[in-house]
Amino acid sequence: MKDSILPATAAQSVDFGYIQGAWRRIKAMRSSEADPVEPPTVSELEEALGEAVQKCDLFAKNWRNRIYRIELAGGGLVLGKQLVMGTDAMLRCQYEQLRVLEALHVPGLRVPNTFALLPAKRLILTEFVPGKTIEILA
Repeated sequence: MKDSILPATAAQSVDFGYIQGAWRRIKAMRSSEADPVEPPTVSELEEALGEAVQKCDLFAKNWRNRIYRIELAGGGLVLGKQLVMGTDAMLRCQYEQLRVLEALHVPGLRVPNTFALLPAKRLILTEFVPGKTIEILA
């Protein structure tokens, strides 16, 4: 006697690779809590940019990033994005993504030039580009 009138089906395998990948990224981000990063100094910024820095202010912050507004003595503006929660690999990946976007020359998309990468401070220095945010464009 059968327990069901439905035909037996083979168990389907499910790929959980994306879940395992997400867990690895979370674990990597949590590991950076034990490796706090200090804010950049004016001398470090001047060395990386090759210009005198007049002022460096913390512009915004959240649980994973700090954004700095850096005024150059010559009048230019530079933005610094510092990964508070993240790894060196994540920093390098974001830096490379900006460089790739810059090279694509997408009409209407204003991508900042990348000036410097300071791995010891987990900091990317980019050109300040006024305009609409990605959220507004979407």
